Amino acid sequence: MTMHCTVFFVAAIATLARGRESSIVNTDMGTLRGFAIPAKNNEKRGIVHSFLNIPYAKSPEGDLAFKKPQEYGPWTGVRDATVDGPVCIQGYKFPGPQSFPEAIDCLTLDIRVPHNVSRSNNLPVIIWIHGGGYFFGGTRYTDASVFSVLSNTIVVTFNFRLGIYGLLSTEDAECPGNFALWDQKMAIEWVNKYIAAFGGDPSRTTLLGHATGANAISHHAMMPDNIGRFQRVILMSGSATQPGDCIANPRKNLIKLNAEIKCGDYTEENLDTKAFMACIRSKTPDQLVASITTYAEKLMTQLNAIKIDIFLGVVVDGDFIRDFPSRILADKKSPEYSMFRSLDVLAGNVEQEGSIVASLLVGDMRTRWNLTETIEFSTDFMCQELAPIIAKDLYNVTSPNATQAVCDRYTVEGGNDVNILNQSIAFSNMYGDVLYVAPVVEILKMHSRDNLETSTYQYIMKKEYPYGYYFGRWPWQFGVGQGHDLSYLFDVYAYPYMMVEEDLDMSLKVITWFANFARNGDPNSANPNVTWPRYTYAEKAYLDLDVVSVPQKNLWPERMNFWLDTFPRLVAAILAPPTTTTTTKTTTTTTTTTTTTTPRPTTPKPVVITPAPTQPGNTGNDVNAGNGVNAGRRIGSGEYMLVFVFAVVLLGL
Repeated sequence: MTMHCTVFFVAAIATLARGRESSIVNTDMGTLRGFAIPAKNNEKRGIVHSFLNIPYAKSPEGDLAFKKPQEYGPWTGVRDATVDGPVCIQGYKFPGPQSFPEAIDCLTLDIRVPHNVSRSNNLPVIIWIHGGGYFFGGTRYTDASVFSVLSNTIVVTFNFRLGIYGLLSTEDAECPGNFALWDQKMAIEWVNKYIAAFGGDPSRTTLLGHATGANAISHHAMMPDNIGRFQRVILMSGSATQPGDCIANPRKNLIKLNAEIKCGDYTEENLDTKAFMACIRSKTPDQLVASITTYAEKLMTQLNAIKIDIFLGVVVDGDFIRDFPSRILADKKSPEYSMFRSLDVLAGNVEQEGSIVASLLVGDMRTRWNLTETIEFSTDFMCQELAPIIAKDLYNVTSPNATQAVCDRYTVEGGNDVNILNQSIAFSNMYGDVLYVAPVVEILKMHSRDNLETSTYQYIMKKEYPYGYYFGRWPWQFGVGQGHDLSYLFDVYAYPYMMVEEDLDMSLKVITWFANFARNGDPNSANPNVTWPRYTYAEKAYLDLDVVSVPQKNLWPERMNFWLDTFPRLVAAILAPPTTTTTTKTTTTTTTTTTTTTPRPTTPKPVVITPAPTQPGNTGNDVNAGNGVNAGRRIGSGEYMLVFVFAVVLLGL
């Protein structure tokens, strides 16, 4: 296939002051007209060429709704790529006006290119996959122009179907699910085919994602069909090994949702999927999103404690996702394992991943537990209210032994009155460890074990973003919260007048590290002030990202060992049915038969914190294998809604 690289630099820099200048690029799909302007608030740092709203797939409506995407195909003439397009229909409706226009016809991508690139000096390519729990986000929420200029890489952002449009599954051919992932895959394929026309090097392509974006990238990294389409991945606060990443029983959740969607009176057993999907297709986007919103809000108003619940998410469909990720990666002979190990991996977390989760608590817990405005959490609250939720909703166990194990691991010495602040911090660590840090450590260990062919790197962000707690913080919320590392990639130099020199320096270091990794699989510079050591299975080296960055080894070993070894062993023992022995006696023989069953592993994911009918000390009896951490991260009322919107929109959760 011949790529034409008469790349666009017809723009005359001397005339940029008069307005945006046209940038023209010819691809095998057709000709595009973009524009060139100085990078946002960074005129002295260079020009960026932008190509917006480029279709990579046909509009997923009509006969194409709730199906895999189809490639858009070529166009004639010069396509205008100077105007932003809509984002995909968002999965949940917040009160008030929409942030950006939304549409079903949304499968488009944006490309940012530094000035003076050409075929002879083609650049690394970074494909950004946004977070948002597969419910929120899109190209309009992330302006990658400054990142592109400062990193000297071509940066691609794109939309994919969200919410019910991207995740609904009937567990059969009528609606197999995972459409969000299939859209992402097609966008990645489009970039691989056509990015050379923009001056990009398809053999140096890196997938970069945050939270559920990182989870999604993990799935792409395990898909053998993706071999050669990208060479590296950067996972920020996310991994497909996260508990609850895949829904175990999507049809069960579909029946619950149908109480609001109202497409027939069905049970799991008598669901007519063809008729059901015909009804779904007849609904308008407003009707479907309103149904999802109502369902989520009822979860929050009908219950009176916190609950980690999931009702839409990616599924094990036997096609895109063959099995649960932890199980796949445990099989060293699987093609998914080989694909994953063929890539360079850089992954990490922030120091206080759990602080944002902990701050979203709602319901009447304040009254029942005498929680003051400072929202500090006692040992009793931790052990009687929160530990059972972790055990039940994430691991499907109500055993007091499991609850006690979590309680013991995260209880601080000194009792309620002495160390309530430290206990609150431990509570935050518990959520961060189980949902974000341990899954990342797990996937790093799997990637690095006996792997001499590709590189592995880990980081912990310890430099707090100055506006990371824009809406305030509780006393126990300190340091780097979720999304702060993301802000150092996209936000700091976009608003340099709001930052001090220390923040600008940190941002430039993070961008440089990530760009170096995208170039050659090694974040280190030629003359580094600090050396970022490779992560190996034996050493487990990582780098503290801070004003003064320091190499470290073996991140929080006791906490990580608890979630990656101790607690899973305990859960397996609890869920395994008791060994039964049948003895048949005759005058000559004795036959003993022993039967044991290995439980199917469960997995969690990013969060909706919703109320559940649990009283202090009661672990509950409703054990559902499909429960996990909710993909939507939604909350329902008051000041917490503002915090949540900020987290999703600005931090890219």
